[in-house]
Amino acid sequence: MLKSGSRSSITEVAEVLGVHRITVLRLFKQYSEGGLPSLLKQGRSSGRPRVISSEVIAGISTKISEESCEFKSYKEIAKWVEDNYQVSVKYQTLHKQVHYRMKAKLKVPRRLSNKKDILAAIEFKKN
Repeated sequence: MLKSGSRSSITEVAEVLGVHRITVLRLFKQYSEGGLPSLLKQGRSSGRPRVISSEVIAGISTKISEESCEFKSYKEIAKWVEDNYQVSVKYQTLHKQVHYRMKAKLKVPRRLSNKKDILAAIEFKKN
């Protein structure tokens, strides 16, 4: 854009691209030092590895997806992981993995009242 003359400043180029002007400057520097291959090179994430390994995640996923899943709480899942994989996992870490990342919900039936008339409920559902 600068070379063709359609934009006259780096700030204008950044606005058109929807990035910060420092990002545009960093890309220019990267291109001038290494050319197009350096821009196309995929960088490696320097983040911390996950506490729960992919093997454990796959095991939890298959166990939860089974029809006869016996997990009623995240503590039961943590106990199962510790028994089968010999890995201790914190409750918060396990909850975040199962509930938010795997989008799984533990199905626990609600308590019923002692006063509930079962025959009346069946009749109500019919009508």
